Amino acid sequence: QSFLDVLEKPHALWENEMKALNEYARIYLNLLYSLSDTWIKVDYVKEAFLGYLEKTGIVYEETFDKTRASLNHLLKYEKYGTVDKVTFIHPSVMDYIQKELAESEREKIIKNAVYFEQIERLDKEKKEIRLLFDNVEKFLRLKVLPYTFANSHIEFFNCIVVKILHYIVELNIKVEEELVVCCLEIVFEYGRLLLAHSATVILKALSLKGDFTEFLINETYMEALFDYLDYEQMWKLVELTCDKTEDYFDFKTFKPYVQQAVEFRLNNAVEQKVNELIENELEDYLENLDEEEFDCDDAVEQIVQDILDDMDIEKVASETKIELCEKHHLKNYEELLDRNEIEIDYDFVRDFIINSDNR
Repeated sequence: QSFLDVLEKPHALWENEMKALNEYARIYLNLLYSLSDTWIKVDYVKEAFLGYLEKTGIVYEETFDKTRASLNHLLKYEKYGTVDKVTFIHPSVMDYIQKELAESEREKIIKNAVYFEQIERLDKEKKEIRLLFDNVEKFLRLKVLPYTFANSHIEFFNCIVVKILHYIVELNIKVEEELVVCCLEIVFEYGRLLLAHSATVILKALSLKGDFTEFLINETYMEALFDYLDYEQMWKLVELTCDKTEDYFDFKTFKPYVQQAVEFRLNNAVEQKVNELIENELEDYLENLDEEEFDCDDAVEQIVQDILDDMDIEKVASETKIELCEKHHLKNYEELLDRNEIEIDYDFVRDFIINSDNR
């Protein structure tokens, strides 16, 4: 019977494998499950594992390497440079653990967590996270995993106060304003290192009821925050930091960094509009390529240029900006209408031509 055949009904297989493990190995697997459903540094698992043993008073009578070695048939490892990473050999192992992890063990992991993500993953009802706000000092002692991105092994700094702010907002937790202020001070102290990945959370925190003037009037803080917000969020920060006159914002009175943020986001909106128009016209313009054979790159350039020749791109840009400025109650923005930076998505056009049913 092949391995793939077994994986069609894996529960019995993993049950037998789990029964053969010693206590340390089972704890390791459960903690790995509590930390991540994808590749994670072995060092983080080791820290959570040893921390759990220490907090629960379990005497560790073998080496960490021996525990790892006993799980080689359930886990897979990869090395990125000098960094060892680990994950489950198959998603069905995680499915088994999820179904079989006893509630008592789940609660034990949550109680003795080293990383906040362990609580976050196991506490589906967010009950334990709510309870953490009754003991903020304990909350602050928890570690957090760094930010990572798909297909990248680069890690970016993270901080527990971002999680605190996130759940204050998400769960509508009533806390002292002083706690929010303290967390915001820590975030802005780290500056761009944290804001690049937590800007949305910080904006929501600044939008809470309370006096956060000291942050909103700090130009260094706000300039950094504006840099990392998307289009809609940027306008929310404009609402928080800029004065309205007769229900309108005056672009000319904006601080230079706010003007730059508005112009950059408007240009992005125009760029998106232009590319959408090109995408909508591709089928018709593709029919103009009568040749049975053609160079794809030349075809991409030709089609895009033909569409742009038939499109009044300056008019599209101007009308788009006017519409958006009016929507967001902005006046005195005329100088923005003549400054357009549009990057065409040639990759989309190339893929469209290659995958076209007609070709």
